[in-house]
Amino acid sequence: YVERLQTSAGGTAVALMGDAIHAFPPDIGQGVNAGLEDVVDFEKSLIKAGVTSDGFGLEEALREYERVRAPEAKAVAHIAQIGFPFQYSQSFWRVKLFFVNLLLRNVLNGVFSKVGLGNVFNKNAILMLAGNRYTTVWRRAERTTAIITTAIALGLAAVLAPKAATLAVRGSVFVGAWLLMWGATRTTLIRSWMSRV
Repeated sequence: YVERLQTSAGGTAVALMGDAIHAFPPDIGQGVNAGLEDVVDFEKSLIKAGVTSDGFGLEEALREYERVRAPEAKAVAHIAQIGFPFQYSQSFWRVKLFFVNLLLRNVLNGVFSKVGLGNVFNKNAILMLAGNRYTTVWRRAERTTAIITTAIALGLAAVLAPKAATLAVRGSVFVGAWLLMWGATRTTLIRSWMSRV
Protein backbone atom coordinates (compact mmCIF):
# COMPACT_ATOMS: atom_id res chain seq x y z
CA TYR A 1 0.00 0.00 0.00
CA VAL A 2 1.05 3.61 -0.35
CA GLU A 3 0.22 6.46 1.98
CA ARG A 4 0.64 9.29 -0.53
CA LEU A 5 -2.40 9.07 -2.83
CA GLN A 6 -2.35 12.43 -4.56
CA THR A 7 -0.16 15.19 -5.83
CA SER A 8 -0.66 18.41 -7.71
CA ALA A 9 1.64 20.91 -9.35
CA GLY A 10 1.08 23.78 -11.74
CA GLY A 11 -2.61 23.14 -12.22
CA THR A 12 -2.14 19.42 -12.89
CA ALA A 13 -3.38 16.89 -10.37
CA VAL A 14 -3.04 13.13 -10.00
CA ALA A 15 -5.01 10.83 -7.72
CA LEU A 16 -4.06 7.17 -7.33
CA MET A 17 -6.78 4.54 -7.00
CA GLY A 18 -7.26 0.78 -7.00
CA ASP A 19 -4.23 -1.50 -7.24
CA ALA A 20 -1.99 1.56 -7.53
CA ILE A 21 -2.47 2.13 -3.80
CA HIS A 22 -3.40 -1.30 -2.43
CA ALA A 23 -2.26 -4.25 -4.50
CA PHE A 24 -2.55 -7.70 -2.94
CA PRO A 25 -3.23 -11.26 -4.10
CA PRO A 26 -6.82 -11.99 -5.12
CA ASP A 27 -7.56 -14.58 -2.48
CA ILE A 28 -9.55 -12.29 -0.16
CA GLY A 29 -11.71 -11.04 -3.02
CA GLN A 30 -11.43 -7.35 -2.16
CA GLY A 31 -9.50 -5.88 -5.11
CA VAL A 32 -12.48 -4.62 -7.09
CA ASN A 33 -14.38 -3.69 -3.93
CA ALA A 34 -11.49 -1.59 -2.61
CA GLY A 35 -11.04 0.05 -6.03
CA LEU A 36 -14.71 0.96 -6.24
CA GLU A 37 -14.60 2.38 -2.71
CA ASP A 38 -11.66 4.53 -3.85
CA VAL A 39 -13.79 5.92 -6.68
CA VAL A 40 -16.80 6.57 -4.42
CA ASP A 41 -14.65 8.34 -1.80
CA PHE A 42 -12.95 10.38 -4.53
CA GLU A 43 -16.34 11.49 -5.82
CA LYS A 44 -17.44 12.42 -2.28
CA SER A 45 -14.22 14.43 -1.85
CA LEU A 46 -14.87 16.32 -5.11
CA ILE A 47 -18.41 17.16 -4.02
CA LYS A 48 -17.35 18.13 -0.48
CA ALA A 49 -14.67 20.49 -1.82
CA GLY A 50 -17.10 22.00 -4.34
CA VAL A 51 -14.78 21.45 -7.29
CA THR A 52 -15.77 23.50 -10.33
CA SER A 53 -15.20 22.74 -14.02
CA ASP A 54 -12.20 25.09 -14.05
CA GLY A 55 -10.50 23.03 -11.30
CA PHE A 56 -11.22 25.33 -8.38
CA GLY A 57 -11.13 23.29 -5.14
CA LEU A 58 -9.35 20.32 -6.72
CA GLU A 59 -6.31 20.46 -4.43
CA GLU A 60 -8.58 20.50 -1.36
CA ALA A 61 -10.53 17.53 -2.77
CA LEU A 62 -7.32 15.59 -3.34
CA ARG A 63 -6.14 16.20 0.23
CA GLU A 64 -9.54 15.06 1.55
CA TYR A 65 -9.43 11.94 -0.64
CA GLU A 66 -5.97 11.08 0.70
CA ARG A 67 -7.07 11.71 4.30
CA VAL A 68 -10.00 9.31 3.89
CA ARG A 69 -8.47 6.58 1.71
CA ALA A 70 -4.86 6.25 2.93
CA PRO A 71 -5.93 4.59 6.22
CA GLU A 72 -8.30 2.33 4.27
CA ALA A 73 -5.50 1.25 1.91
CA LYS A 74 -3.26 0.44 4.86
CA ALA A 75 -6.03 -1.51 6.62
CA VAL A 76 -6.96 -3.63 3.59
CA ALA A 77 -3.28 -4.44 3.01
CA HIS A 78 -2.98 -5.65 6.62
CA ILE A 79 -6.20 -7.64 6.33
CA ALA A 80 -4.86 -9.33 3.19
CA GLN A 81 -1.68 -10.31 5.05
CA ILE A 82 -3.47 -11.84 8.04
CA GLY A 83 -6.66 -12.97 6.33
CA PHE A 84 -5.16 -15.66 4.14
CA PRO A 85 -1.43 -15.78 4.85
CA PHE A 86 -0.63 -18.67 2.51
CA GLN A 87 0.63 -16.52 -0.36
CA TYR A 88 3.24 -15.02 1.96
CA SER A 89 5.33 -18.21 2.37
CA GLN A 90 4.39 -18.78 5.99
CA SER A 91 6.08 -21.52 7.97
CA PHE A 92 4.26 -24.75 8.80
CA TRP A 93 3.60 -23.57 12.37
CA ARG A 94 2.39 -20.11 11.34
CA VAL A 95 -0.18 -21.72 9.06
CA LYS A 96 -1.34 -23.96 11.94
CA LEU A 97 -1.46 -20.92 14.23
CA PHE A 98 -3.59 -19.12 11.63
CA PHE A 99 -6.20 -21.90 11.72
CA VAL A 100 -6.19 -22.03 15.54
CA ASN A 101 -6.63 -18.25 15.61
CA LEU A 102 -9.44 -18.41 13.04
CA LEU A 103 -11.26 -21.11 15.00
CA LEU A 104 -10.70 -19.41 18.38
CA ARG A 105 -12.01 -16.03 17.21
CA ASN A 106 -15.11 -17.51 15.60
CA VAL A 107 -15.91 -19.79 18.55
CA LEU A 108 -15.43 -16.97 21.08
CA ASN A 109 -17.57 -14.65 18.95
CA GLY A 110 -20.31 -17.30 18.78
CA VAL A 111 -20.25 -17.97 22.53
CA PHE A 112 -20.20 -14.31 23.53
CA SER A 113 -22.88 -13.42 20.94
CA LYS A 114 -25.29 -15.78 22.68
CA VAL A 115 -25.05 -13.68 25.83
CA GLY A 116 -25.21 -10.35 24.02
CA LEU A 117 -21.47 -9.66 24.03
CA GLY A 118 -20.60 -10.51 20.42
CA ASN A 119 -18.62 -7.32 20.02
CA VAL A 120 -16.12 -8.37 22.71
CA PHE A 121 -14.55 -11.06 20.51
CA ASN A 122 -14.85 -10.28 16.82
CA LYS A 123 -14.74 -12.89 14.08
CA ASN A 124 -11.73 -13.32 11.85
CA ALA A 125 -11.13 -10.15 9.80
CA ILE A 126 -12.05 -11.83 6.51
CA LEU A 127 -15.47 -12.74 7.88
CA MET A 128 -16.18 -9.15 8.98
CA LEU A 129 -15.59 -7.47 5.61
CA ALA A 130 -19.18 -7.39 4.34
CA GLY A 131 -20.60 -3.92 4.89
CA ASN A 132 -17.74 -2.57 7.00
CA ARG A 133 -14.94 -0.11 6.25
CA TYR A 134 -11.50 -1.72 6.19
CA THR A 135 -10.30 0.51 9.03
CA THR A 136 -13.22 -0.64 11.18
CA VAL A 137 -12.48 -4.30 10.45
CA TRP A 138 -8.77 -3.85 11.16
CA ARG A 139 -9.44 -1.96 14.41
CA ARG A 140 -11.81 -4.71 15.59
CA ALA A 141 -9.31 -7.43 14.64
CA GLU A 142 -6.53 -5.65 16.53
CA ARG A 143 -8.76 -5.18 19.59
CA THR A 144 -9.69 -8.87 19.59
CA THR A 145 -6.01 -9.79 19.25
CA ALA A 146 -5.20 -7.62 22.28
CA ILE A 147 -7.99 -9.23 24.33
CA ILE A 148 -6.92 -12.78 23.40
CA THR A 149 -3.24 -12.02 24.07
CA THR A 150 -4.06 -10.48 27.46
CA ALA A 151 -6.28 -13.43 28.39
CA ILE A 152 -3.53 -15.91 27.47
CA ALA A 153 -0.91 -13.93 29.41
CA LEU A 154 -3.15 -13.74 32.49
CA GLY A 155 -3.93 -17.46 32.22
CA LEU A 156 -0.24 -18.33 31.99
CA ALA A 157 0.53 -16.04 34.92
CA ALA A 158 -2.15 -17.72 37.02
CA VAL A 159 -0.77 -21.17 36.19
CA LEU A 160 2.88 -20.25 36.55
CA ALA A 161 2.64 -17.96 39.61
CA PRO A 162 2.53 -20.78 42.20
CA LYS A 163 5.44 -22.53 40.45
CA ALA A 164 7.38 -19.29 40.27
CA ALA A 165 6.82 -18.71 43.99
CA THR A 166 8.06 -22.22 44.76
CA LEU A 167 11.12 -21.66 42.59
CA ALA A 168 11.74 -18.31 44.24
CA VAL A 169 11.64 -19.90 47.70
CA ARG A 170 13.93 -22.70 46.57
CA GLY A 171 16.23 -20.15 44.95
CA SER A 172 16.29 -18.10 48.14
CA VAL A 173 17.14 -21.16 50.18
CA PHE A 174 19.90 -22.07 47.74
CA VAL A 175 21.34 -18.54 47.70
CA GLY A 176 21.12 -18.36 51.49
CA ALA A 177 22.93 -21.69 51.87
CA TRP A 178 25.58 -20.63 49.35
CA LEU A 179 26.15 -17.35 51.21
CA LEU A 180 26.49 -19.20 54.54
CA MET A 181 29.02 -21.63 53.05
CA TRP A 182 30.92 -18.80 51.38
CA GLY A 183 30.93 -16.84 54.64
CA ALA A 184 32.16 -19.86 56.62
CA THR A 185 34.85 -20.56 54.04
CA ARG A 186 35.90 -16.93 54.00
CA THR A 187 36.07 -16.86 57.82
CA THR A 188 38.21 -20.03 57.81
CA LEU A 189 40.54 -18.56 55.20
CA ILE A 190 40.93 -15.33 57.15
CA ARG A 191 41.67 -17.19 60.39
CA SER A 192 44.20 -19.37 58.59
CA TRP A 193 45.93 -16.35 57.10
CA MET A 194 45.90 -14.47 60.42
CA SER A 195 47.51 -17.42 62.24
CA ARG A 196 50.46 -17.30 59.79
CA VAL A 197 51.11 -13.59 60.33
